[in-house]
Amino acid sequence: MGAGDLVGVYTLSMNSVEELLTSDARVMGGEVVFRDTRVPLQALIDHLAGGDSLDEFLVDFPGVSREAAIKVIETLGSKLDQVIHAAAS
Repeated sequence: MGAGDLVGVYTLSMNSVEELLTSDARVMGGEVVFRDTRVPLQALIDHLAGGDSLDEFLVDFPGVSREAAIKVIETLGSKLDQVIHAAAS
């Protein structure tokens, strides 16, 4: 699988969560945010990477539903796994 194929896999991962995430230059400078909020996806990543629980993230950002956060984590995690396996083959 070539580099172009990996771009296609990454694009699929973003399409599968587009109902939950959005990016608009007029909102948070174009950062990817949870739809209908100003909460950046990066905030979730930073919280989890810093050792915070999902519950702690949700307390800090009550505009994000538990269901949305879990769906984003599951979908992006699954797609990242696919990208890694594709790159290794």
